[in-house]
Amino acid sequence: MKRTRRLFATGVLLAVTALLISGCDKSSPDSVALVGSHAWIDAPLDGSTIPLAPYTVVMHASDIAGVAQFEFGVNGAVAATIPAVDVSATFAVAQYVWQPPALGNYALAVRAQNDPGEWGSAASALVTVVEQQMVEVIPTDVVAEEPTPEPTPLPTVTPPPLPTATLPPLPTAPPPPPPTATPPPPPTVTPLPPPTATPKPPTATPKLPTATPKPPTSTPSGPDTQAPSVSLDWTPDNPDENDRIKFTIKASDNVGVTRIELYVTRQGQTSSGPVAVCTNTDTCVKDLGYFASGAYFVTASAYDAAGNTGSTWPATMTVREVIH
Repeated sequence: MKRTRRLFATGVLLAVTALLISGCDKSSPDSVALVGSHAWIDAPLDGSTIPLAPYTVVMHASDIAGVAQFEFGVNGAVAATIPAVDVSATFAVAQYVWQPPALGNYALAVRAQNDPGEWGSAASALVTVVEQQMVEVIPTDVVAEEPTPEPTPLPTVTPPPLPTATLPPLPTAPPPPPPTATPPPPPTVTPLPPPTATPKPPTATPKLPTATPKPPTSTPSGPDTQAPSVSLDWTPDNPDENDRIKFTIKASDNVGVTRIELYVTRQGQTSSGPVAVCTNTDTCVKDLGYFASGAYFVTASAYDAAGNTGSTWPATMTVREVIH
């Protein structure tokens, strides 16, 4: 029975992987990555709930230069590197058995490196790890007990009534008058004054610094194939609905950074493009104001003149709800 269930689960996993692979149509212009490899997370999907047990993460990637290896990360840290079976193949599938350390929310990310050594953009998914539920199996071969027959009640014999003797009535004394009860006065209830909420004063909008473009450090002798490096931060680091959130992106490149893009996407929604763009600078500071409570995916990308792209790992920013 266990072997049959295991074969059935393997067949379902292969069928889901085939459907996801068929959905990546190469004829669509949006499915072809211009620079680096394009990776997907097939399982678990974004917003999934998985048990606190070893879980097989399924991923795939495509690149016209061949897929060399995968990189799997959890909460912004690299958890494993999985080499591809055939580095010359333009499409590759990999699996990794991940053991969640504890209950809670986790941001998973996967990216791929092609044969020339270029890293592509990362795919992300936010999952929730819960307790593994146990299912009680009731055996079906239990023989039901036969009902015990109830005894037949015996007939009830009713004796004849006894004769009733009639006695003369006794003299009746007049009842005493009822006592007069004085109701107690109703209690006096003093209402409590309503609580006074002290509003949080608005935070003044900080003046954005003027960034000076950094000149290129060196001139490469051949074609520029090195992608920029990027870092991302925001303040305050644990914001609520009443905080203005300021994002700082820093990038560096061997020739020079030409463009920086910032992406902020609410969990469960699709990104509609960058929310902020800076050009010809290696430092981009943006004050995006207030955010509604909830979880957001935050990432940044930097470009150089040769079209090379560097991206940060997708980070999760949680905005706390303010209860008045």
